[in-house]
Amino acid sequence: MADFTFLHPSWLLALLPLAVLLPWLAQRRAQTGLIAAHLQPENRQPSQKTRRLALLLLSVGWILAVVAMAGPSWQKQLLPASHLSGARVIIMDMSNSMYATDLPPNRLTQARYKAMDLLPHWQEGSTGLIVYAGDGYIISPLTADSATLSHLIPGLSPAILPIQGSNAAAGVKAAIDLLMKAGRPQGDLILITDGLSEKEARQTDQLLENKQYRLSILAVATPQGAPVTMPDGRLLQDNQGNTVVSKMHPRRLETLAANHDGIMVRWRGNDQDILALIRATTHLSAQSEQAQDKTIEEKLNGGFWLLIPLILLALPACRKGIAFSCLLLLFLPVEKSMASPWLNQEQAAYQHYQQQEYQAAAELFQSPAWQGAAKYQAGDYEGAIESLSGLTDPASRYNLANAYAQAGQLDKARDIYQDLLSADPDNTDAKTNLDIVEQQLRQQQANQQGQQGQQGQQGQDSPSGQQAGNSSRDNSEGSDSGQQQSSQQNSQTGQSDQTASAPAGGAQPEGQSRQDEQSQSASDHNNEGAAEPSRPSAENQQSPQAGDLSQAGSDSNPAISPDSEGQAPMAPTDEQAQPNADQSDQPIAGNNEDSGDETNGLSASHPTLKKLEQIPDSTRELLRAQIILQAREKPAPDAPENRW
Repeated sequence: MADFTFLHPSWLLALLPLAVLLPWLAQRRAQTGLIAAHLQPENRQPSQKTRRLALLLLSVGWILAVVAMAGPSWQKQLLPASHLSGARVIIMDMSNSMYATDLPPNRLTQARYKAMDLLPHWQEGSTGLIVYAGDGYIISPLTADSATLSHLIPGLSPAILPIQGSNAAAGVKAAIDLLMKAGRPQGDLILITDGLSEKEARQTDQLLENKQYRLSILAVATPQGAPVTMPDGRLLQDNQGNTVVSKMHPRRLETLAANHDGIMVRWRGNDQDILALIRATTHLSAQSEQAQDKTIEEKLNGGFWLLIPLILLALPACRKGIAFSCLLLLFLPVEKSMASPWLNQEQAAYQHYQQQEYQAAAELFQSPAWQGAAKYQAGDYEGAIESLSGLTDPASRYNLANAYAQAGQLDKARDIYQDLLSADPDNTDAKTNLDIVEQQLRQQQANQQGQQGQQGQQGQDSPSGQQAGNSSRDNSEGSDSGQQQSSQQNSQTGQSDQTASAPAGGAQPEGQSRQDEQSQSASDHNNEGAAEPSRPSAENQQSPQAGDLSQAGSDSNPAISPDSEGQAPMAPTDEQAQPNADQSDQPIAGNNEDSGDETNGLSASHPTLKKLEQIPDSTRELLRAQIILQAREKPAPDAPENRW
């Protein structure tokens, strides 16, 4: 019993009230009141023995409770002195200045490459990931699986952060909090940045003061600096309209790293900078492994054993029926847990989106990209254009072009596709959709020229034209669909590529005379490659439906009219509809196969023709949603010194 001690001896002071309470209870009469004791029934007077037993039980229970709270300890266990195993956190700068081009293609790309190069060298221990701009955000907590971080880093960019600016101290603070919550009083902080202002360096130095965290810095910039070229191609300017030239101050970074036992390494085109950081961060891990051989004694709290006799003493105090009532509580019906009331607005919107309730999702989404995708899926192409117009990232621009195409504004869609291809010539999705839109524009131009030729031939009568007109009218009485198909074929002569328009031969009505087929074939052959002004007078007497179809195709919607079933889509399409960060999946273009069977064709009501859909880069969108949720839970940060 030499090791017996109290872990919380101050609780023993609670025994003093018992020393005062017991004498008072012993001297108190068993019963007080107006009725004299000798007049009360014999069975109502408690015996002296019962009174003494009650006082004894009260005293024992009081003492047991106080001693249990004091934490009696007579056992101990051995614990390792430390267990660090190389805990580290990567802190990445995501301010707009990372778009500067002094390192090809820009600083952001090189920073992501270097961060991914570091991960394979850290086989032991755990690694976390923090990003910052105007504030700091946790991308990944400490994890021993570096492959997880390698999937997250490519999706990082300033575009996913809600607050722009540069606040390195906020990123360092988030990293310190992450390590402290994980029980790591020591560790490495690897700051990947293009530079710090004096205020940032001072605040970071104050945060790390008196803490056992080592700060190493990888400077991804040059002292000469370069203009900041935003993703849309424009140069970043300050409030006075001057072009921002972001420069690195190496002396400031070297001083900060040296103050906290770290190193500052400049970016290099080889792996020398990576190896230097690895050597610096693995030194602490070796010290940690040596420290694991040391142990410390921790005393165990045995006070919980005193709860057993304390409960037994309390049982007689329970009135009859209380135990039974407590037993009934175990069988009371419990309502099923509901997760939906605890969803935030963005999560509820995404749930509606997954359930294909696009209109409800569009009303709940606050992200313009997601809102535009939901409106697009709901068929509100004008609303999708309104939501996506203010966004400048390539994915949103791509989706905006799709919305323009579905809304019938092919010129604007073509311009955006061309801009995307000029910035990224390898964007096969934009290339495919651009080809389809240009084909639609050529078809519209041919239709307009055909209509002008028809107007020029009005009033001119010829025997052959009259005969052809009579034949056309006779055939229209036999089959309305045959007349529409024939008239559409006439209006589309001059189009050599039949991707967006199925040939009319397979859909020719059986009631059409062979003479009209030969006449129509000769007319198409003579006018192939251009829309000739002179047309047979039969075309001048086409039905209103055919004229409306041509007009609709040129003015309102690139999709095919319901009267032209059996033809392939005229607009670019995709198979998904979530907002995207990268166009990595192939779009569904028009149907290139000729078919005369209308049941195998795509009508205008087909979902493929109604929606231009985009497969999202789910990693980037999930990161954006994660950061937005963190930003809502944190107080608003101080205004940054600048926007870059």
